[in-house]
Amino acid sequence: MMNPSRPINVNDEEKVVAYASFQSEEDKIPEEELVINEISSLLFPSPKTTTTTSFTNPSSSVDTSNAVGEDTRSTRRCKICLHPVFQAMSVVYALIGVTVLFGARLWNQPFFVSLGGMLVPFDSIAASGAIVTSDNDTATDSGGSSSSTSKEELSLVTLWGNGYYPNETTQLLLPLYGLEGTIPSDIGMLSLLTELDLVWNHLTGTIPSEIAKLTQLTLLSFAANRLTGTLPSEIGLLTQLIDLELFWNRLTGSLPTHVGELVHLDRFSLADNLLSGPIPTEIGQLVALEHLSLADNAFTGSIPSEIGKLGQQQQLTSLDLQQNELTGSIPSEIGNLVDLHIFFLNDNDLTGSIPNELESLDSLYSLSLFHNENLSGSVPSSICDTILFPPFIDCENIECDCCMDELMDSCSQML
Repeated sequence: MMNPSRPINVNDEEKVVAYASFQSEEDKIPEEELVINEISSLLFPSPKTTTTTSFTNPSSSVDTSNAVGEDTRSTRRCKICLHPVFQAMSVVYALIGVTVLFGARLWNQPFFVSLGGMLVPFDSIAASGAIVTSDNDTATDSGGSSSSTSKEELSLVTLWGNGYYPNETTQLLLPLYGLEGTIPSDIGMLSLLTELDLVWNHLTGTIPSEIAKLTQLTLLSFAANRLTGTLPSEIGLLTQLIDLELFWNRLTGSLPTHVGELVHLDRFSLADNLLSGPIPTEIGQLVALEHLSLADNAFTGSIPSEIGKLGQQQQLTSLDLQQNELTGSIPSEIGNLVDLHIFFLNDNDLTGSIPNELESLDSLYSLSLFHNENLSGSVPSSICDTILFPPFIDCENIECDCCMDELMDSCSQML
């Protein structure tokens, strides 16, 4: 980003004026050429030369001393090609120069630039179209209008070195930003937030309960961090949530029953945490759910039959409960999930027989049931007719004509 307080670094050997040609002193220089040359001298000054060249009188003597090589040349002038392309380029460069000079002039005054509600120093962003506030508490927008605003009215919230206006900020998207430390409780002051994405950072500590103040959130992602502690029950107050992504953290404790209040959820992932306890029956209230992943945790107890109610508004397509400590049998209500594409139950302690209702899952792409030593029965043949990938099961306990075991061997070949 450009720093207005830093001089413009221009290579006077390479960036003077393209396609320039020189002519004798006797030639008449058109008036429009003089204007263009003046602009060029402003935009591309030679940092090694203090000589000022006058173009007002073609017959007058001109100082053309060169600071690079002390080369005294005969009196000659630079003639810029008056092609329309170069004229347009000159206008553009002039506008850029004015913008830079204006910014450098203001740099002596402390001010911030507001973009989408976020305040950052002028030298870190391009200021085009921004709202600039200085010590005189006057905000000037890109159209030139100004309005007086006190700092108390702005109520600036500082998060990770950046400033945000609560009455303007609707999105806080900082994925892969290298953020460290804890999530500040002041984040709850950004009450107009609809999207909060802090995925793939180095955040530690707990999820602050103040998150419950962000009642307009539709997207909340703290995935791929190092967060610890429990999932606050206040999460149930975020009833507008559509996407809740908390996978790849170190969250502990149980899944609060209040998640049943998130009736608009479309995606819900808590995979790769340290959560334990039973899966609450209230999860069946998430009737808009399309993707659910509770994999790689330590959930115990049986799979609630209410899980067959998931996705009643928009049918559930992905259900991943693998690598937990679930017991009991596979509920027959799973057969209600007729749009299910992915169904993973491997690496649990499930028992009983595979329910016949699984034959209703004629949209399955992938099925995984292996590493459930006490699970028995057979995979319905209708699944073999439609599934895209061979189901993974324990061939010793389960009958299947199209399945593979964990060693990628066909069960039919092992019989």
